[in-house]
Amino acid sequence: MKPTYVAIQEVMVFARFFMVGIFATLIHMSVAILLISQFSVAIFVANLIAYLVAFFFAFSGHFIWTFERKANFPRSLVRYFVISIIAFAINNLVLLGLVKKGLFPETFSVVLAAAVIPLVSFTASRLWGFKS
Repeated sequence: MKPTYVAIQEVMVFARFFMVGIFATLIHMSVAILLISQFSVAIFVANLIAYLVAFFFAFSGHFIWTFERKANFPRSLVRYFVISIIAFAINNLVLLGLVKKGLFPETFSVVLAAAVIPLVSFTASRLWGFKS
């Protein structure tokens, strides 16, 4: 393979991951905001439910489209779940800090906290989670 081809392939993987991640993040934010604002669900419960919905969407998208089913399904699912749990912990630490500071409304704090997930997730997924 020529270096140019490899570089283009890598850019395409990143672009697909980015697109799936953006949709997963939007799903996370939308579900959390809906649960908080329309159903008065506690912020951390709403965040957990929203995160799980986004997790299943993101894993499916990454396994099928981003990484084109090149890795072992069960191993990828377990690894992506581990990555997701770590990212979720980071998300909640950021959210806790934002809520305790009280600088923003709760719904905006969820949006800010959710925005860090794609960065953590891509790095770990590319290097470990979906490695064949």
